[in-house]
Amino acid sequence: MSPPKKGHPGAAVGKEPPNPNQAEYEKGQDFLKKNEPALAANAFHNALLGFEEGGDEKGVANAADKLGDICLGRQDFANAINHFEKAFGICDKEGDDFSIIALNQKIAKARRGLQQYDVAVAIYLELLDSFQRFNNPAQAVETFETLADTYREMGDRGKAADALRAAAGIHQSFKHFRQAQQLLTRAEAVARGA
Repeated sequence: MSPPKKGHPGAAVGKEPPNPNQAEYEKGQDFLKKNEPALAANAFHNALLGFEEGGDEKGVANAADKLGDICLGRQDFANAINHFEKAFGICDKEGDDFSIIALNQKIAKARRGLQQYDVAVAIYLELLDSFQRFNNPAQAVETFETLADTYREMGDRGKAADALRAAAGIHQSFKHFRQAQQLLTRAEAVARGA
């Protein structure tokens, strides 16, 4: 099919120039694909400043999230949290539950990195409530396993074993007996201190 001629219905009328902030954001995405996080961070930072100046909250949230990912990868947990919380505030205001869940998972991981275990545990428990509300047993199992790891890092083998048993219970309710048994075996090993 040939492109429509000027003046023809369907012809592009006065195509807008690309948004420079979005172009910077996409440049950051390209740098990430090329495994160049420092260049990506610079591009996302420029995009973030432009989005903030232009009042584009969605752009701010996206750029802040990407900067948080880069900081998390560098184990710069405090800055990761700052970026993720900026994005979280916007997503919370917009009622974007799925983005809130994803950001909470990242924030909890960063809190663990800072050994702020009580805060991380509270976030994981909140996530479990969300997964129950959205009827997402697979994410609940994954979160119980991460919670078990967090309790082990805290030195609380009993709670770690309980979290693994809870994950096993979800598998049992779906008749996933092999996966349930694997988790129960892990729970017993954790409880024994293995």
